[in-house]
Amino acid sequence: MVSFRVSNDEFERLRARSEAEGSRSVSDYARLALAREQRPEADWVEHLQRLSANVERLTQLLDRKDS
Repeated sequence: MVSFRVSNDEFERLRARSEAEGSRSVSDYARLALAREQRPEADWVEHLQRLSANVERLTQLLDRKDS
């Protein structure tokens, strides 16, 4: 586990960036950002797109279940 503090402004920028890139949370965004350092860019873009699509499908399934 890795933990670090950021200012409120930094957190809001991270949160906005994570949402813009389709991450489920700031933590997921941070994990993907670290993983980018270890993988070619094409790999992480593809991974993020798959992750985003899976989250969208789950959201739709949950919306249908609540209806």
